[in-house]
Amino acid sequence: MSIYKKIAYSKIFIDDNHEKPLGLDEISREACISKFHYVRLFKTIYNKTPHQYLLEKKIDKAKELLKKDYPVTDVCFQLGFESIPSFSRLFKNYTGQSPRDYKQKIFQINFAIKREPLIVIPSCFMGMFAQNSNFE
Repeated sequence: MSIYKKIAYSKIFIDDNHEKPLGLDEISREACISKFHYVRLFKTIYNKTPHQYLLEKKIDKAKELLKKDYPVTDVCFQLGFESIPSFSRLFKNYTGQSPRDYKQKIFQINFAIKREPLIVIPSCFMGMFAQNSNFE
């Protein structure tokens, strides 16, 4: 199997298992490549380290769970983080806001959409059809 295929399969392994605690040893073993060589190859191919990629996957999943109104504590531990402060700090580094603030913002957006659903329709779309409809 080519080295690039091994790296691609290991990325799929990360995608499929990012909710579990994964370490570099386990990921590189999946690719059958020494961990130091693996990190260099992964970074060359994907322009980020396997660790950075794994954290991005975890943050994306955290956003998804927070949008579904899961408690921050549950999200933190479900994604394999060991403490809420470390999860919150990492989340803020990636998103610019704390998990609590992110959740609050999503709640406000959803509330605004329920109160005034037309605010989520792009004005260019509304302009195209405003003459032939009840849009106001």
